[in-house]
Amino acid sequence: MIVVYLFNTMALSSLKSFCTLFRTQPDESFEAFVEAVAPGKLDKAREEVGDSKVRKGIWLGENVQCPSKVRKLYYDIVKVLRKRGLS
Repeated sequence: MIVVYLFNTMALSSLKSFCTLFRTQPDESFEAFVEAVAPGKLDKAREEVGDSKVRKGIWLGENVQCPSKVRKLYYDIVKVLRKRGLS
């Protein structure tokens, strides 16, 4: 439970950082996230695989490179977890 709490605390902080980096509102929807990091790719995914969020997510994972700011955000989260001995 402590790991979940710490991760959620960091995730909220990271979401604020993410929103600042990409100048977005803290919208938790899948679509808002994709449009913030890969504008237009969600429409392309829908054309290729249909309306399923799972299939669109898989398509995006296979066809869109992780933005460097997002990669750094994940790196920072893992770094904090390791410092606390949680990973």
